Amino acid sequence: MATALLRFSSLLAAKPFAGGARRIVSRSPTSFARRLCSLKNGDSKRDVEELSFDPEEWMPSLQEDAKPNLNPVLPITVLSGFLGSGKTTLLRYLLRNVKDKRIAVLVNDLAGIDVDGKLIQTFLKDPKEDMITMPNGCICCTAGGDLEEKVDELAEKQIFDYLVVEGSGVALPLHIAANLFDSAPEDGGLVRLDTMVTVVDTHRFLSDVLNSESLEAKGMAEGQHDDRTVSDILVEQVEFANVLILNKLDLVDEEEKQKVKAALLEMNPTAKVLEATQCVIAPETVINTELFDPVAAMESPGWIQKINEAREKAENGEEEEKEVKARHTGITSFVYKARKPFHPERLMESGLASIWKGVLRSKGFFWLATRHDRMGVWQSAGTSWICDPGTPWLATLPQEELPEDTDKSEWHALWGDRATEIVWIGDGMDRQEIIKMLDKCLLTDEELKESPTAWSQYPDNLPPWPEEDWMVGLN
Repeated sequence: MATALLRFSSLLAAKPFAGGARRIVSRSPTSFARRLCSLKNGDSKRDVEELSFDPEEWMPSLQEDAKPNLNPVLPITVLSGFLGSGKTTLLRYLLRNVKDKRIAVLVNDLAGIDVDGKLIQTFLKDPKEDMITMPNGCICCTAGGDLEEKVDELAEKQIFDYLVVEGSGVALPLHIAANLFDSAPEDGGLVRLDTMVTVVDTHRFLSDVLNSESLEAKGMAEGQHDDRTVSDILVEQVEFANVLILNKLDLVDEEEKQKVKAALLEMNPTAKVLEATQCVIAPETVINTELFDPVAAMESPGWIQKINEAREKAENGEEEEKEVKARHTGITSFVYKARKPFHPERLMESGLASIWKGVLRSKGFFWLATRHDRMGVWQSAGTSWICDPGTPWLATLPQEELPEDTDKSEWHALWGDRATEIVWIGDGMDRQEIIKMLDKCLLTDEELKESPTAWSQYPDNLPPWPEEDWMVGLN
């Protein structure tokens, strides 16, 4: 299984690479990272327990030994999607077509006049009772605490069958889920996160990801340090979803639809993909589905699955066939692997300064010579590249602290489990050119003979990795 890190992040600093083609951002974990973190060697269940995150804590009503709860649990469907994708259209459609059930609505519209809320009111039985609007601040970050309070307020009325939360266009479903985890009551709780839905503008998706326009340029940035791009938002909304709605199909032909669908499934291979125009779908496909599983969400990000698949193929002596299978759409993926560390200066000058033609998404973990003992988490969306600190490599831990089932059969005699494995997803990207570019960034054989102490003296202008208190505890 892949050594990996999955955790919530918040943007703290943005450091553009002057003169380069790639925007470089440094991010740092939020406190919720303490609870969704460090999926190493497939031992996710133990890691979750050690970090005191128990799905039963916030979904007790689904457990056989939960305390009796006389009132039904309120299922929550979260609607995500970038501005103009069709979220509000979907919500209005659900309100019109879910019969004999009462739906509560929580709308997060960053516009000061709360446009979405006004559009929805006419479809509610009692707008004052059934709807809460949160127009000031995004519920995945600045207004996250308020979200907990408002959800509890609706659930405690005990008059609703379902709750639908519509995030803003820049809201990240991963962070909304984190806030909803924290809001759940302890004993027999009144809410459960049921379905994460992302609406995709099929007509614009690929071009928006590749263009990577900044949120600041669109007037949508959340504060002065928000240096994210549209592509960052689009990709993260797709990756953390149970259901993806391919909307606005009337604006694309069959070839474009298949291309976008293939890209979505490369980013999120376990999601259910629905096809729609004007978000006309069967309501039961997004409400009360019981699709959301917190443990599965942590264990199975798409990029970890792809790395595991590539490892299994290698172990079985099979060649990767993904590019051949997807060639008719132009959407391809592959896993780049290396057992040498990157030289930070060459990574900046020869890697990140290059134009990655056709690359939609890359994500994985990497080994950096100047930060020898800690895994780096690599991710890009369009032209945006983010370098996060991961957990220490297992080889740095004392033998008594290693997981019992640690498999050292693939470890290097000197470097242990240190390695680079990055999933690349693109539309017409050149696999060999990307491999050639990355190989140039690795240490040479002569440099590899030097000691890690010597490597630590190499120039390193990549964003620093802050030593969060919980990370220090992992050393």
